[in-house]
Order: sequence, then structure tokens, then C-alpha cells
Amino acid sequence: MGAKANPNRRSDIQRALKRVKPDEQLSLEDLAHIYGATKGPFVTAKKQMVGFPPPVLRGTSHFYDARAALKAMLDYDMRNDAAAAEKEKRAAAILGTTHREREAASAGFNPRDLQILNRMATEVEERERAQRMYIPAAEVSAIAGEVFSSLSEFMAGLSNKVDPNGLLDARLRNIIDKEGHDALLGFHRRLAVLLDADVEPGSDRAAPSSARKPRTRRKRA
Repeated sequence: MGAKANPNRRSDIQRALKRVKPDEQLSLEDLAHIYGATKGPFVTAKKQMVGFPPPVLRGTSHFYDARAALKAMLDYDMRNDAAAAEKEKRAAAILGTTHREREAASAGFNPRDLQILNRMATEVEERERAQRMYIPAAEVSAIAGEVFSSLSEFMAGLSNKVDPNGLLDARLRNIIDKEGHDALLGFHRRLAVLLDADVEPGSDRAAPSSARKPRTRRKRA
């Protein structure tokens, strides 16, 4: 069993690394002190440290290349950082993303952790709903539909709005109408990707007919 966890260990090792001189050697007792452990537990932990230098016998004591030893100690202390960061990232994904992404992020968590994270996600969502930070997709779709409907009406016959008296050349009027039509199709594609939950991130649907059409409110007679 290795040395007991020390919350100040990493900062102590990093400070020692900054102070150490080239070719300096430290005794086993000095290294154990920096590591925050007694000699016995440190010797056990040392056996698992990759790159720990061999001892140099001076009298009856063992000394080690200080820089190499401290670097090995620091690497050993940081050995689980990547896994912990990945787990934290996946926890954040479970708490704040779509159902599909939550399922993908949940791999590697035990059932108890998942139960806690899912409960936290539910509580966060409830607070967001109460504060109007979380808006239902149907409401967003309806608003987007109304905006798109107004935009469509504006783009229809754009040349007549730009040139109501017909003073421009027919060729230029056609260009204006075509640019307006193309822009409208581009807006529709972007809205379709935004509102369609089945579209994968980064995908691009070229045909508006392949995406869900935004809903518009019926006008009263």
C-alpha cells in the first residue's frame, strides 16, 4: 500500500523542483519529507514511480539525483489527472446536455454515481425551467416559425420593395430576387438544423424539405 494522500504534496514537490540546483542530490529522508510521508510508506510508493533514479551510496546513506527524483514523484502524483478530468468532463456532460449525449457520457460511472448525477441534472433542469433559462423546444420552434414567416413575406418579391417604381434594369431586379431567395433557403437550412433533434452536430442539410418545417401561427379571419 502506498503513501497516504497529502493535499499539499503536489505544490510541495513543485516548489522543491523550482529550488533544486543542477546535479544536486537529496537523501531518501529528504525526499520522503517533501512527499509528505514517513520513510517506510515513501519507499513503497517509490517502487511504483516511473523514472525514479537509482541510489548513490554516500557513507551509510542513500542519495538520489534530486531533479530526476522530484520529477518522478510529481509524475506519479499526477498519474490519475487525465482520468479524473475525463470523468469530470463526462459528469458535466450528464448534467447539462441532451439525452443522447448523456447516454454516451455515462460510460464508466457506477450505478450509484449515475443516480446522483441524474438527480442533480433533474434539479438543475427544474431550476432552469423556473427561471425561464430552459425553454421548451415547441416554444422555440413556434417563435422561429413566426420569425421565418415574416422573413419569407419580406423576401418575396424583394425587387419590388427595393425598386417600387421599376427604375432598375430587369437583369438587376432578377439578381435581387435570386439573392433574396437564396438567402431565404440558407436561413431555412440553419433553422432546420437548429430545431431538428435528430440532426447530428456539424451536419448540414442541403434540402429544406428534408428538415422539419417551422410552425407558423394561423391568422384569424
